[in-house]
Amino acid sequence: MYVATPPECAGARPGTERTALGLARVEYQEFDGGGGFQPQDRIYFSDLMAAYGRTVRPGYFDGTRVTFRDMAEGMLPRLLPHHDRFDLALLASVTSDAEAGRPLCYLAHTLSHIGLAYGVADQGAGAAFTALRMAATGVRQDGARSVLLLLMDQAAVPHADPVPGRLAADRNAVVALVLGTEGDLASLTPHPAVRVAPDGAGERLRGTLASLRADGRPLTLIAGPGLTPHLPDHPADEVVTAPGGGPCTAAWSLLARGLPAWRAVGRRVVLADYDPDFSRLSMCTVDTARNGTGP
Repeated sequence: MYVATPPECAGARPGTERTALGLARVEYQEFDGGGGFQPQDRIYFSDLMAAYGRTVRPGYFDGTRVTFRDMAEGMLPRLLPHHDRFDLALLASVTSDAEAGRPLCYLAHTLSHIGLAYGVADQGAGAAFTALRMAATGVRQDGARSVLLLLMDQAAVPHADPVPGRLAADRNAVVALVLGTEGDLASLTPHPAVRVAPDGAGERLRGTLASLRADGRPLTLIAGPGLTPHLPDHPADEVVTAPGGGPCTAAWSLLARGLPAWRAVGRRVVLADYDPDFSRLSMCTVDTARNGTGP
């Protein structure tokens, strides 16, 4: 399954169990440059655009591109010692890849063990959160002990149509999260996706955050680009807004950068984003380890 269709977003199904995912590693990396296009790329993208009544962006094949495979290849060595064995791997993206094929096939030729591998696309701002819920299901139902989640953006746009700013990437970037039953940096708990109109997204967020702050523990909110226009006043003790240009990675890159400081004080962190196309609010709670003793 390379393209996953969205689940019903009205709320959790009866009996749905939330599974906390242990975080063993989180890394963020940006890539510059990249390689040129091959003759087969010209044929593939030209035929693909024509099949949908579109045209290739002028000059597209004269530039360079950083593919999802390039970024996976560059990221894996940074995940030592959690780099060569995963029961489940998921790649979430908002932008398309810049080469034909399925980049997760690369992992099968690189890792000593790889179980099921999925691509999660066509999910807008909720792509990473959808992948997290799939990871939680894999841990809960299929017994996966080690999960690799790759969140990717790439900036090369093959078609000539305009791209909405909230979905456009201005950099090539990847966030890698190694999750599993033994991860002790933090625990990640994905929330069920919620369908809510734009004018109600802020209040729905406020209600969820209020329940998470009820125990008095300080809370940081990382707001994705789609959520920023709908933020209520003072929703958390600290609010960090993700910049544009990284529709899949921006908010999660802030988690990678801020986690050491938040772990030092045992901070609870919530990542959230809103997608107006799906009218969907997505959230994930991150309970950081206190003083390195585990979440």
